[in-house]
Amino acid sequence: MLEDNENNETYKELSHKVDEWLVTYDAPFDTEKVWRQFNVITRDGKSNVWKVLAERVKNGVLDFKIGKYRRIDKTRNIIQFKTANTKNFVPVRYPKSLLGNSTFGLEGLVRLFPKSIVILAGTKGGAKTAFLLNLIRENMNLPELSEYFCNGSEALPYTEEPMVAYFTNELSAEELADRLESFGEGLDDWNIIAEERYANYADVIYPDKVNIIDALEQNTEAYIVADLIDAIHQKLKKGIAIIAMHKNANAEYAAGGIYSAKKARLYLVIQGNSLLVKHSKKTVDGQTAEGKKWTFHLTDGTKFVNICEAIDE
Repeated sequence: MLEDNENNETYKELSHKVDEWLVTYDAPFDTEKVWRQFNVITRDGKSNVWKVLAERVKNGVLDFKIGKYRRIDKTRNIIQFKTANTKNFVPVRYPKSLLGNSTFGLEGLVRLFPKSIVILAGTKGGAKTAFLLNLIRENMNLPELSEYFCNGSEALPYTEEPMVAYFTNELSAEELADRLESFGEGLDDWNIIAEERYANYADVIYPDKVNIIDALEQNTEAYIVADLIDAIHQKLKKGIAIIAMHKNANAEYAAGGIYSAKKARLYLVIQGNSLLVKHSKKTVDGQTAEGKKWTFHLTDGTKFVNICEAIDE
């Protein structure tokens, strides 16, 4: 905050200070924000602020819509598509039956590129957390995944640097330990990062890991859901994010409706002892997983058994 501005700085002086401030401030703002920032209290001073901001809009420095200014970001992130490796899939494995050989078979139907978003929409008690914990178990020590993340980087081997990060706002340390022990393995065998988190996941996302969010909750406008997921997507590099979201039993999509699917490369719906591929962006050998459905049973609240593909008659 600057010193009291009662002496009314000239347009030139104020213009210089606003330009310096705009370099470091990138959030939307209104005129009153600028008045407070520079302690402008006189009529002439406020008029000068209007003039400075109007000039910046005219010169393409600021955008102005619905009473808010925004510094225009002209940074260009060029996509080097000509040298991209189209076989650079994230080698994720999906849950399978722990009592038998049955599986959802998603590995042969789905391909995820770096920066992919996966949405797992499900009803309360619909096995969302069970699915995620099984997915963690399948991937936390997967050699192919370790090779993928370590290739071209200085990352530590997976035995030292976990490849999977689990964010939960539902399980305490005790409950998480109890759920993990139900798999019949020691807690020291779970090579993961587990964090308690309730909001602003984009602030803590790991760019080069498998990020699992259990669960993203949003009770405001539907379009905000898309913004939250997009913010997570922007933080990813080689990594992916698998995001659980709550849905009502009769709803087609999770909270946020169709907005929850905007960035998803894979959209799964789990409820009523069934798993449905709602959307899948990438076909494999000309075949799509979209619309495929499986039934299953759970034992001990965590173990999938009797996984069977549901065939429409």
